[in-house]
Amino acid sequence: MHIFPAEIVNNIVLEDRWTLTLGQLEALAQTLMGRSADKTWIRKDNSVTIGKRFLAENCKHLERVVPDIGVRASKILKPGDSISILRASAYWHLRYQDIHPLYDGNGRTGRLIMAIQCETACRFGRVEILSSLHELENEYRWVSVPEDRQQSFELLLDILGRITGTILPADAYQLPLPLEPLVTISKTR
Repeated sequence: MHIFPAEIVNNIVLEDRWTLTLGQLEALAQTLMGRSADKTWIRKDNSVTIGKRFLAENCKHLERVVPDIGVRASKILKPGDSISILRASAYWHLRYQDIHPLYDGNGRTGRLIMAIQCETACRFGRVEILSSLHELENEYRWVSVPEDRQQSFELLLDILGRITGTILPADAYQLPLPLEPLVTISKTR
């Protein structure tokens, strides 16, 4: 797991922590990795490399799906409630990991956004949260492995609770909204 310099992480400003656009994600990945736009787009889907042609054909779909993740996560939020913030962030992160919009750095970008979302739920800043995620890398690695999305949510929420020092009641671990696949990518070119 890669850690970015604190000065880069602390200087990132998001107008809305939840409803990001595809363009904002691309710009964020470029800032984090110092790469040009043509290298930060779409990654792989089941070992089939997807390039600019795919992007041109599917950009409208992703432009709709990416903000929808934030809209869904926002339904979980309750103002001033740190548990709802952690739940919404875990949900947002799992949804974002499902779509892999970036060629490289999808996980890094997602972890940074999750840290920015969670910093409002605790006394720690985004750098400390990212550092703690790095320390828990062996546990975090298992978050996207289970086929059972409920189990993935529970694992990630447990990690976020420990990082932020938030005691989570048993009912917080119930998946707040369905985690059905968001994007079905055609493998034909």
